[in-house]
Amino acid sequence: MKPSPVMRKLVAGAILAGLLPMTNAFALSAFPTTGTCAMLVTIPVPLGVTIPADNQAYNVLAVIDLSAKTIKFAQSSVKYTTTGIVLATGRTSAVGGEGTFVVETLSTPAPSEARRLSFSITSPSASTFKANAIAVNGANTILMQGDDQPFSGVCNF
Repeated sequence: MKPSPVMRKLVAGAILAGLLPMTNAFALSAFPTTGTCAMLVTIPVPLGVTIPADNQAYNVLAVIDLSAKTIKFAQSSVKYTTTGIVLATGRTSAVGGEGTFVVETLSTPAPSEARRLSFSITSPSASTFKANAIAVNGANTILMQGDDQPFSGVCNF
């Protein structure tokens, strides 16, 4: 016997009403100012897109110390070729590096909990980049988004 349309609506409504109190109070958190998190960052490579043979992409494993405002990382680079992906010239293994950063508030309409991290890398060579970040999961996780370069990552405490 099939349930009537009215019965289906009542059951669906009861399930929905039961789920409403389960909203996560930890979705957005105040941005942490202390502690250390580990992160993995990758550059996006869209499926089906032809990438020039001399284009290099990277994968970065990093530790961010919010108390000392420092970053230490290992970076692996690859070069895309018509025959596949190969390690970039001179990169036979991951290259380590380090730097510092400052935390800035983003302007509206960005969420008030979001921050911009402006990094100054000092080794293996000097460079700068910016990332937008927001703390979630009770400030146990920071979601990262490239501001001036295309990348994304997650930093967990």
